Amino acid sequence: MKGERVRKARENMGLSGRDLAEILKVSPSSVSRWERGEAEPQDELKEKIAQLLGVSVGYLMGEELLREPVMEVPVLYTDMLVHYPWKEGLPKTKEVLLVAACDVGSVSVGNRPFAIIADGDGMASANVPLGARVVINPNERVEDGDVAFVKNGNSFSLKWVYWQKDGGVETRSASLLYPPKVFSREDLEDGSVVIIGRVMGSFVRPLKGA
Repeated sequence: MKGERVRKARENMGLSGRDLAEILKVSPSSVSRWERGEAEPQDELKEKIAQLLGVSVGYLMGEELLREPVMEVPVLYTDMLVHYPWKEGLPKTKEVLLVAACDVGSVSVGNRPFAIIADGDGMASANVPLGARVVINPNERVEDGDVAFVKNGNSFSLKWVYWQKDGGVETRSASLLYPPKVFSREDLEDGSVVIIGRVMGSFVRPLKGA
């Protein structure tokens, strides 16, 4: 296995050597030895490394040229969202999106990107239509005007976010049917309202004809 390719692919995904080791449940020194070309992981682990880093095993072995790195983003359903925050990592799901790593943003062990299904039309004019698979990244900073995934009490929604000078936040829908809401700094601090992550993109599945 080409250690330099492992290192570059890891860095492209925004992972440190320690992050990769933690995900793979190996020691950081093992990752370091792989990247220096002093040792190789077992074949089944090579598959896992390639999948995690969005490349092929052939690329890591030096047998293929680099394709655009992709990441598997799990799609979470409504019944999974109600258990947020997830104490043991993201819930297991059968549906995943294959998304170019450059479109997902930064990655960390404790805050993996995930996707949800837009279940309303409040952000349709912001290119997030009903039924779209929406990629959320908790690691990316939410700036004024960004679309974010917001938890308000027991409800979840996609909103434009505008930070207030007093430490609070205003959330707005792209539809006039849903008025803006302003939340205080205290609402954010006590967890009544949580800006879970920034929306990185939305993907729409085509509808079948009648």
